Amino acid sequence: NANTTSSTSTLRQEVLQVIDPIVDPLPEGIGKNEAPSPKFATEWVSVHPTQQTMVVSLTSFWQRAQAILTVFDVVVINNDDNNNNSVQLKRRCQIPTGGYQACQGVWSPDGSHYVVAHHNGGMISWFDVASWSLVRSAEMPLRIPGTRVEPQQDWWGFGNPSCHGLCYHSTTAGTRHLIAVDPRQNMIVTFPVDAQGKFVKKRTEQQQEQQQHSSARTVKFQSPVAWFWGSIVRLVFGNSTRPRRAVPHPNGQYLYVLSENANAIQVLPLHGPNGSSGIDDAAAADCLQELKLTTLDNSNDSGWVGPALIAAAELHVTPYGLIVSVRGTKLWGGRCESGIYFVDFLDKSDGSRLRLGNVIPIAGIIRHFCVD
Repeated sequence: NANTTSSTSTLRQEVLQVIDPIVDPLPEGIGKNEAPSPKFATEWVSVHPTQQTMVVSLTSFWQRAQAILTVFDVVVINNDDNNNNSVQLKRRCQIPTGGYQACQGVWSPDGSHYVVAHHNGGMISWFDVASWSLVRSAEMPLRIPGTRVEPQQDWWGFGNPSCHGLCYHSTTAGTRHLIAVDPRQNMIVTFPVDAQGKFVKKRTEQQQEQQQHSSARTVKFQSPVAWFWGSIVRLVFGNSTRPRRAVPHPNGQYLYVLSENANAIQVLPLHGPNGSSGIDDAAAADCLQELKLTTLDNSNDSGWVGPALIAAAELHVTPYGLIVSVRGTKLWGGRCESGIYFVDFLDKSDGSRLRLGNVIPIAGIIRHFCVD
């Protein structure tokens, strides 16, 4: 709740409502057949463009239980005649996503569907917003291509391939794609979609009948990974810089890819010759810039004790630049290193070059954020 006057702007924290996103009993298909007592943690929150619906993702990280979406209606309550409104959440439904560890959801361009990425196994599922039902067909849910290790057979429970980020993109030639980010295989994968953002199967002479995706390209980050954090990551995830999120520039010309392990952002061209999609056939050398996100307070801070785990988490694009969350934790002692980074476009109309802007330190392990 922000109170603004002519001279000052302050942020007033006020608890308007406390609500448990988990309903007991759990939705059908979630329960003892998957895990004896599945425990869930909130992964992210997303608000529909109309501001009338909010979705909360619940994930069971180390147990074999499907992720859950809890859907709320956002109800605006008029408190008085001075237009001082408040908002209340009314739980509408709770539904399983059909996959494991749902880690991001995006709204289709027209707002009619909600698309969910699953880290464990690389599944992408669509939900019809009107009925909040899972869209199923011979081709859906989608799967990230690659040699598959199902989550139930993977010791760490992560599965392979993986999907951690989604975004939509349209070319000047009129083709539309859903762009998916695979952190385990260092890949960006594109899928053809229609005007509603739903997957459409297209067969060309170069594609096999069973191939769903349009293209898959490798993303290689050059920024070094800290030795301690890198050792842990390689033990768990293998040799990957873990590209985590991707967003296009508002002009549709460039794609920004965020690396979790390297704490860096790459700028990739989205348009090739004659308006074709540049990500369909571009090589890793086509990276226009790789910007390293410097860590807060660095080694000069006397509060540092022992190694830290630092990893970029969330990425959002605005007409002026990028907003990035970098989460961190101390293994023992010292301060937690987390912050919100503002990355500016050198040329706001172009977006091909980036520079670091302001940083807001956060005294806690920040992960995701929502921008109004």
